[in-house]
Amino acid sequence: MRTLTLDLETTVQTYNKRKASPFCLENWVVASGYKHDDEDTFCNYFADHQGFLHHYVPITPETEVLIGFNIKFDLLYMWSKSELQDYFRRGGRIWDCQYVHYLLQGMQQSSHMVSMDSITEEYGGSLKIDEVKALWEQGIDTPQIPEDLLIKYLKGDVDNTYQIFSEQYQHAQNIHPNFLQMVWNRMDGLLATTEMEYRGLKIDEQIGERDRIQLQSQYDNLIDRLNDELPGFPEGFTFNWKSNYHRSYLLFGGVAKYKEWKPYLDSNGNQLYAKKVEKEVVMVESAVDGHSIPYRYQSGKRMGEIKYKNKTVPDLTKPKGAIQDVLHFIEGKTQAKEEWETALNDGAGNPIYRTSSEVIEELGNRRIPFLIDLAKTQKISKDLTTYYWSEDKNGNRKGMLTLVDVDGRIHHKLNHTSTVTSRLSSSDPNMQNIPRGDKSLVKRMFISRFGRHGRIIEIDYSQLEVIVQGVLSQDKQLCSDIREGIDFHVKRLSAATGDDYRDLKHLHLSGDPVVSAQRTQIKGFTFQRAYGAGVSAIADSTGMSREQVKQLIIAEEAMYPGISAFDASVEEAIHKSRESLGNPKTINGITYWPKQGQWFSPTGTRYIWTEKETPDFMKEQGKPLGFSPTERKNWPVQGLGGEIVQTIIGKIWREFNKQNNFLNKAYLVNTVHDCVLIDSHIDELDRVVKITRHIMEKVPNVFNYYFDMGINVPFPVSVEIGNNWYDMEHYIEP
Repeated sequence: MRTLTLDLETTVQTYNKRKASPFCLENWVVASGYKHDDEDTFCNYFADHQGFLHHYVPITPETEVLIGFNIKFDLLYMWSKSELQDYFRRGGRIWDCQYVHYLLQGMQQSSHMVSMDSITEEYGGSLKIDEVKALWEQGIDTPQIPEDLLIKYLKGDVDNTYQIFSEQYQHAQNIHPNFLQMVWNRMDGLLATTEMEYRGLKIDEQIGERDRIQLQSQYDNLIDRLNDELPGFPEGFTFNWKSNYHRSYLLFGGVAKYKEWKPYLDSNGNQLYAKKVEKEVVMVESAVDGHSIPYRYQSGKRMGEIKYKNKTVPDLTKPKGAIQDVLHFIEGKTQAKEEWETALNDGAGNPIYRTSSEVIEELGNRRIPFLIDLAKTQKISKDLTTYYWSEDKNGNRKGMLTLVDVDGRIHHKLNHTSTVTSRLSSSDPNMQNIPRGDKSLVKRMFISRFGRHGRIIEIDYSQLEVIVQGVLSQDKQLCSDIREGIDFHVKRLSAATGDDYRDLKHLHLSGDPVVSAQRTQIKGFTFQRAYGAGVSAIADSTGMSREQVKQLIIAEEAMYPGISAFDASVEEAIHKSRESLGNPKTINGITYWPKQGQWFSPTGTRYIWTEKETPDFMKEQGKPLGFSPTERKNWPVQGLGGEIVQTIIGKIWREFNKQNNFLNKAYLVNTVHDCVLIDSHIDELDRVVKITRHIMEKVPNVFNYYFDMGINVPFPVSVEIGNNWYDMEHYIEP
């Protein structure tokens, strides 16, 4: 392969939470460094904004791979360059050393978002003295750094990047037969997300602000209603919604301890006071009539003046007392789960429980009006602070609407090296976690950049987690049901209730509210079961009883025994490959050496599990360390599902690139777990949908071609379009 290793040094202004943001007009490229194959590194220095704009990236007709470290950063600064886009149109590829390190290390936490300096020596590179970084940390921007020092720094980075690539490429060829191809597929996925970040999502800020005001009003009304339903508290106790202690008392009961001034009393229960000295007239008996009269001095300088004496009396303005601890029992609204217990205690030494958003959301499923309202406030508060904006007491705002760039778009980050399963994450803001349209109005502010001539297109895989289970387990019945288009949620409901599948499906399609509600619960079960959740977690999140969940699991294992067999094969691979770590762990005074085990997916993706401290009941069985069953069941399914999406968006991006984004009338703008989001002009809408859907449904062809996986099930997708991301309708082909 002919390679070009590259790195850019830019100004470092932070803009909308992105350091050295390529979307900040004040940031620009100060220097660029390049290395053809293993030749000498050469650099360019630019004295102003215009220099790099007119600079030609030295891609030759022979260049096959662009190499970088966290290469998306560099690509975003050069994405509009015609030589780069022409290179991609002729099939040019990239290699991100940060990303490949993460994959080689099995996506372990220690490999997430690593810096080059932290791994350079591991790959035979030279760790440089970081004078430039020290200057940045002192607040000196890149143009003020001496040119010769900056170029020296840049050359070191380019040389180290190429060294890392050389070692990684050899390792990738040897670690697994499919690993290298898997890397190339993911690199195209990285190019797709670079395009998405570059294009961004268009925001209607007026709609966003209107909806924020409406939500704030709903929130205030709910808080008023909750405050009205608070129990009576002693005069000295002020309830604080922001206090975890107080929320725990209110929700789960407990003894509140607070400070209150208490009087000191005498043995008769009377208030004690501080003492003060008063002047009292000295009285004597009158020689005339025997009545008491003031005594007057009879001689000396004060002769004739009234005589006084000091008298100690209670000071009624200063009652005696002290600030003391007072205990008050609060009954609580519901029962806490043991796993919510914290190390904190209430006034009587009983545990304080977690009251996080996840806990409150779960409590909302308990059908207690107060808890339902509380869960609503939690959700609205999250929307306001995360997706709109909220303001602290100093007037500082935070939230998604504060991150809209000058072009009226949000340029979010899509991160490839931040999860243990290789699924994407998102940040600044998190566009992977936008609430569904039936749960929130948030999506209404996302509009097309083409105005009234534009449409938002969302193309979503249907039941991807179930289909991935079929691919991995090769369960005959499961694969057969997938091919026949069985509604798995209805089928599981049928197995649980004993009702006929066809009757239930008919009722669901007819809009029967009972069956639809039951199916929704089962849908939550299906999703969480595929990703390894246990009985308690599924029950708490769906509102089903534990017994219902257990019966569903029994029915599922009877229907699809291949799923359990696949899980057993993963468990066997993990245990066969166990190796000791170098970090001992002390449990109950005894030192243990945790082990790691690995499993390779059919695509060559490497997963590594680490033993953790087990629950008490397992310790009692002599098993202080063990691999998490939930992680074992979760990672392969979630990981392959994410890999499929990343591979396919890479294919979609290649086609969009080839079509010059449909003459710049359609852009990839986001991916959320199992879907792709496109902003399209209506002139190209039908063609965009047809081509994108065709690529997305070609998963079996793509993965059988690259990895010989023998996939024999379809990967159907659903398509919705709308004037915004909220008001979406099912797309009907013309």
